[in-house]
Amino acid sequence: MTLTLTLRTVPAARVWAGGLVPGRVQGLGVSEVASLPVRCGRDTLVVGEIFEVAGTADEQLVLRGDLRRVDGIGMAMESGRVLVEGGCGHHLGARMS
Repeated sequence: MTLTLTLRTVPAARVWAGGLVPGRVQGLGVSEVASLPVRCGRDTLVVGEIFEVAGTADEQLVLRGDLRRVDGIGMAMESGRVLVEGGCGHHLGARMS
């Protein structure tokens, strides 16, 4: 099964999601993924405050919603697959190998 992150609402500030890649979340449970830290403007929030988290963390990560304020999706990703269903922010797939 695939891990799916669905944006709850458009965030008030830009979100840095550079750490949300399949290699980092693989093997984690839903509650563990939901508790990972992400930057939102000057604040540090947890993934579960911004996204609804569902599924099982495996080699594929799906992000859904209006993600134009979510930056760094798939950044420095070395393995797995990221599927973005909606718009996306800056640095999508930067330094991906």
